[in-house]
Amino acid sequence: MTSRIPLQQVNAFAGSGSPLASLYVGPLADNAPPWLCTMPPEHALSGTQLFSPERLEQVLARFATCFSVDDRRAVASMWTKWYFHLVLQPSLAANVLLERELPLGLDEMHVVLDAHGRPERLCLRHDGLPLASFKTEHRFAGMMAHLSTVIDVLAQLSGAAPRVFWSNVGSSIDYYLSQLESHPAMWPGMTDACWQLLERRELDDGQRNPLFQPVRHVTGEDGTLQRVRKLCCLRYLIPELGDCGDYCPLSCRRRTH
Repeated sequence: MTSRIPLQQVNAFAGSGSPLASLYVGPLADNAPPWLCTMPPEHALSGTQLFSPERLEQVLARFATCFSVDDRRAVASMWTKWYFHLVLQPSLAANVLLERELPLGLDEMHVVLDAHGRPERLCLRHDGLPLASFKTEHRFAGMMAHLSTVIDVLAQLSGAAPRVFWSNVGSSIDYYLSQLESHPAMWPGMTDACWQLLERRELDDGQRNPLFQPVRHVTGEDGTLQRVRKLCCLRYLIPELGDCGDYCPLSCRRRTH
């Protein structure tokens, strides 16, 4: 899903002197940072363009040609794993390690797709602004607003329930936070606010938190700690992909194609 970027090239991608460049070491060394550019590549799509129903329908149809079946619910879910990686990994790293919020308004960002319609590179206008608040919901307000808009479009277009996409988000956040725990710039307690995003059943306004406990951490038969999704991502509906192994909910692993 990612390509290794030599450390000496990070500034070329992230922008000269950008604090984002300092993030791509340790557990993030194999990740490609977003491009910072006021003039994105001609083939890049703005967030507004990409998430218009007409354009996204074309993108998902192109992505579906990678598989032997076109179950649009499963195709859309798999596509979001690529997209959420581009958005969540740098957003969480910048938020936790730099205390900055990246610009994720649909008119502030562009996405480069590969030949199969897979999200390949995130292009941002700038490297973010200092957090205005350190309260959990406030510091992630921009990211959550972006995700809510994107998920609404995907759910309406694909027929998959919004909770499938929110589960993809939550499981990704769980994984990226675990990665950040071993980052050389990490100090104890820096990820606490992020974990709270996954541990609260309700938001401050009393609404249900769509990211509540997306992953269970259980002890396997061999005594090791395993991560198990709470909700199936529909991957099993694409025969050549199969299920997610031990990471898949048990009820899903018992299904047959």
